[in-house]
Amino acid sequence: MGYDSTPFEGATLSHRLIYRNVGRVLEDMGIDGGSNLPYYIGNPGENSNLLEADALALDPTLAGSGNKASWPKPVRRYYAIESELSVKRERWSGFLNLRLSRLEGNYEGLYRNDNGQNDPNISSLYDFSLEYLRASEAHAGRGLKGDEHFASGPLPTDRALVINAGLVYSWTPAFTTGVLFRGQTGTPISAFYGLIDYDNSGELAAGGRGAYGRTPTTRTWDLTAKYTFKFAGRHQLALQADIFNVLNRHEVTQVDQNVESAVGVTNPDYTKPLAYQTARQVRLGLRYSF
Repeated sequence: MGYDSTPFEGATLSHRLIYRNVGRVLEDMGIDGGSNLPYYIGNPGENSNLLEADALALDPTLAGSGNKASWPKPVRRYYAIESELSVKRERWSGFLNLRLSRLEGNYEGLYRNDNGQNDPNISSLYDFSLEYLRASEAHAGRGLKGDEHFASGPLPTDRALVINAGLVYSWTPAFTTGVLFRGQTGTPISAFYGLIDYDNSGELAAGGRGAYGRTPTTRTWDLTAKYTFKFAGRHQLALQADIFNVLNRHEVTQVDQNVESAVGVTNPDYTKPLAYQTARQVRLGLRYSF
C-alpha cells in the first residue's frame, strides 16, 4: 500500500507500507529425527493430531517423549515503511531511498541462514517434535528447554534501517560523473546450539534469536565517471571507470554464531568474524556502439 506525490517540479516522492506473511508451508516432520519413528510430509502447526495418532499406533511412548507430539506453526512476518525521493533536473538527477523494516519469526524459508542448510522443504527444523526436544534437553542438562528451536525472533537477514542515495551530474553532453551511497544496520547475532540427536550446530538459539546484539552498521560509497566520444556520424566510444567502496571500509558483516561446534564441544570461534565488506575495487570499461 502506498502513494506517490509531486512536491515540486521534476520531483517524485513515494511512500510504501509493506507487510508479508509466510502462511502455510510444506515440510518433512518427525518425532525423533527418523531414528525409530517415520518422517511425515505435512503442514507444521495444522495437522499435528493426525500425525500424532499415526505415531502413537507405532510407539505409544513416542520414542520416550510421552503421548503427545506437536510442531509449532511456522512464522515469518515482514513489516516495512519505505520512502523515496527522486529529483531530475537539466544537468543532474538524484534519489534518496529509506526503509525501516522488521523481519521476524521462526522460519526463514527454503534456505536457512542460521545453519547454512539448503534443503528446500526437508530442512531439520521440523525433524523433531516439540515434546521430544523438551525431553532431550531436560536429560542433557545444557540449560536449554527445547522450545528455543521454534521460538520467534528477528530472523538472520533482518535489518532495521537501509538507506540508498545517488547523484549523477552531466558536466558536458559527453562527460558524466556519479556517486552512490549505501548504508544499512547490522543483522542479529544469536547463540546457537545443535540438535543432540544430530550432533550438529546452528539450531537452538539460547536466550532467543538476536539476543546477543547485531553486526556493525555498514556504509559504502561508490564513484563512477563516463566520457563518450562521438565520431563518424552515429559511432560512439564510451570510456567508463567505477570505484566501489571508495573509502575501503572493512566492517564485519558476518560472525560465527555457533556456541558449540558439535554437541558438548565448545566452539572457540564463537562470535569471531566470518566475512567483511568487500574491499575497494576498480572497474574500467570500454563500449563501442554504432
